[in-house]
This record gives sequence, structure tokens and C-alpha cells, in this order.
Amino acid sequence: MVVARHPASARSARRMLRYFLVIQEAPHYLDAAESVVGELVANAVRHARVPQGREICVRFEIEPGQLRIEVSDADADGLPRRRDADGEAESGRGLALLDALAEAWGCEPRACGVGKTVWATLAPGRHG
Repeated sequence: MVVARHPASARSARRMLRYFLVIQEAPHYLDAAESVVGELVANAVRHARVPQGREICVRFEIEPGQLRIEVSDADADGLPRRRDADGEAESGRGLALLDALAEAWGCEPRACGVGKTVWATLAPGRHG
């Protein structure tokens, strides 16, 4: 799916993920997957340095024993970086969340050659 670079897009991606998991009869991924896709889309909205009008691509795939979530944007230079967040910070915990909920995650060049894709794989029922 394609979403706008807008703060409401994380909510749209979570809604589409719920629909995808119902169709795939895979509700056991839901809790962790909603947090992961919301965080990845929010990071793309917040941190991608791209011209106005560029959109974010979100992809879900059920593979044997895991769910793969991909979020792509056109910013090849804005690679995910861990930040230290103190107890009162309102942001900066996204990569720690991925570490806790995902079996694996990473970043790679976007398949079309423009930008990057941040991906995460989740095991069934993992809640961190």
C-alpha cells in the first residue's frame, strides 16, 4: 500500500495490517505487528528528508513461520540510528521497540533504486 507522508498514515498502516492479518488468518501476529508498523511508518514520516509529495510504501508478507513488514521511503541517506532517550523524552525509543518485538530488522536499498526500505520480521505471538 502507499500512504502519504502525514502523521495519520501510521494509523492507516495499522488498520491495513489488521485487515491483512484477518484475510491471512494470522491474528497471532497482531499485537507486536501493530506496534512495529506504526513505529516504522511514523519514523518514515518524521525523519525522511524528501521533497513534498513523496509517499511511503508499506508492504506485508506472510512467510513460513513469520510476518515480514517493510516500509520504504525515497530518502537513501536517512538511515535508522539509535538515539539515547531519557525517561522523560517523548521520542527516541523506536529502535529499542524493534529490538524487543522483532525477530530481526534492518535497512536496505529500495528495490526501485531510490531510497531505502526498513524491514522487520516477527514470529507468531512474540510480544517482546
